[in-house]
Amino acid sequence: MTESMSQSAKPTSTSRTRAFRERRRRGVRLIQIPIKEAEIEALERLGYLEPGLREDAAFIKKAVETLVSDTPLDVAWGYVRAAGNVFTAR
Repeated sequence: MTESMSQSAKPTSTSRTRAFRERRRRGVRLIQIPIKEAEIEALERLGYLEPGLREDAAFIKKAVETLVSDTPLDVAWGYVRAAGNVFTAR
């Protein structure tokens, strides 16, 4: 198998399970979220995403991860204010 073929090959069930267990051990969850163009623009305005990288999913992912890690964990205390709404913990 050539190098380019091995890079595009799907991971095996064993490697997916191994990755899942490693994430679980580290307390990390893998989620998918929809993101709007306006939210990508906001990431640029806030300095989390460099202009010109808006089409690169890996850079958008890193920008969102950094934004989340920079955000105070008010959620742990039962509320967070987002876009004028208050979401309460249930």
